[in-house]
Amino acid sequence: MKLKRRSFLSLMALAAAAPMRAQKPAAAATVLLDQEIGRISPLIYGHFTEHIGRLIYEGVWVGADSKIPNRNGYRLDTLQSLERVRPPVFRWPGGCFGDTYHWEDGVGPIAQRIKRRNHWWLNEEPNTFGTDEFLQWCELLKAQPYLSLNVGSGSVSEALNWLEYCNGSGNSHYSAMRVRNGREKPYGVQWWGVGNENWGCGGLFTPSEYAQLFRQYGVYFKRMGLSVGNQLVGVGHDADDWNRKFLGALGAGLPYLDHLSVHRYFRRGHSVNFTDSDHIKLMLDLTAFENLITGAIGAIREVEAQRAKMPLFGPLKPKPIGLIIDEWGVWHEDAPIEDGFRQNGVLRDALFAASCLNLFHQYADRIAMTNIAQVINCLQSIILTDGAAMTLTPTFHVYELYQPHYGAMSVKVDMTKAPTLASGSESRPSLSISASKSGDVVFLTLVNQSPNEDADVDINFRGASPVKATAINLTGKSVRSQNTLGDPDAVSPKPWKAEITRSGLKAQVPARSVQAIKVSIKSS
Repeated sequence: MKLKRRSFLSLMALAAAAPMRAQKPAAAATVLLDQEIGRISPLIYGHFTEHIGRLIYEGVWVGADSKIPNRNGYRLDTLQSLERVRPPVFRWPGGCFGDTYHWEDGVGPIAQRIKRRNHWWLNEEPNTFGTDEFLQWCELLKAQPYLSLNVGSGSVSEALNWLEYCNGSGNSHYSAMRVRNGREKPYGVQWWGVGNENWGCGGLFTPSEYAQLFRQYGVYFKRMGLSVGNQLVGVGHDADDWNRKFLGALGAGLPYLDHLSVHRYFRRGHSVNFTDSDHIKLMLDLTAFENLITGAIGAIREVEAQRAKMPLFGPLKPKPIGLIIDEWGVWHEDAPIEDGFRQNGVLRDALFAASCLNLFHQYADRIAMTNIAQVINCLQSIILTDGAAMTLTPTFHVYELYQPHYGAMSVKVDMTKAPTLASGSESRPSLSISASKSGDVVFLTLVNQSPNEDADVDINFRGASPVKATAINLTGKSVRSQNTLGDPDAVSPKPWKAEITRSGLKAQVPARSVQAIKVSIKSS
């Protein structure tokens, strides 16, 4: 399949020809270039891959003998589409599946691999896509791998053997096994999650029980000699009390915790046939999401002074504990387990994803990674496949538009006179905005969450003046608009125009849209 490409730069070049839209001023914002928040880790734009439904088998892997075009078994159209968004990291193999997964089932000659019943997701696991296939797929996409260890039904020994298989050298048993399987050079996997939701599907552990397990995994992983640069991620909860109890129970294991992870899904009606009230309530859920983030960061800060006083083995040096949100996204009521929780992706989901990414930027000093769930054919996917056919969802275009934020410095934005969305006693601004700077360029992303009301935003820049601005806008006919095989571009980015004014910049943001603006600045 030949893919139709729209690069960010080419769209920006066309922006000057886009029509202006007359609207009433509705909001004012000031970009505070002198108030830096932190560098935006590209890993904030990560993805999640689990052996569920048709995510791996059809979405990622079809096998070399498939009639679907592929590159050594990797499905070609999804591979090429993912290249467009430059995914920085993939989490694998789970999810709940990870705490039943035994990695040795999925290495060696494919014909000799053991088939297992997928304990969680109601199908058979052929294990034709295993460690080498996943890590080589990451290499094709220049993405970092993030492996989830089996804590629920596995062991420390099994995890250490996997570490040796991935990162070992010489003639040790598992290093030699990797070489026999066709890979001589170590993979150098850095990111390791110590289980998944071990308070739930990963074993129903209490905070103190999981803390004991983490200490065991942590001390062995950090002392094995293959751990220079490794990042260990401990499982957190969406309840602050659970996180505080876990961190408090870690004791001497605190120095081995590099990051704490949390998960959050959002359910508001049907994926397509939702009400306007469902739409508004989903946008209001951003308040709860921010509370989860600040609560987890608060729990982390409470133990950092104690952690800093604890000795570490050899040359290991503790850094501030990061926050990882390694499962998040929309999970609507019509996503059936029988179809691997696949759901239609509509414009509403893209507005929510863009608003979440803007939120993550506000905590760029602490958020080390996020992984939207899940990349293909499952929940808030950026790609959907049907046999040999493929569709890019509106959320895909958000990830494509937001790439200039990768590695840039997040800066604070003050917004006033913003319109609001409300439901009952709850309300919040209907405009979400984020800004980052890199050299003499500021990159702005704005989301108008209102389903029907256009908005103007007057934007000032403290410490600089804009000299040139180009914009791209993503919207559709309604918040229920979706891309289909018959209409693949119903929601797709179009050139737009941002107006330089005496005081700064005027952004015209249509209803239900995501807008990306690239601004060249000069110091005041």
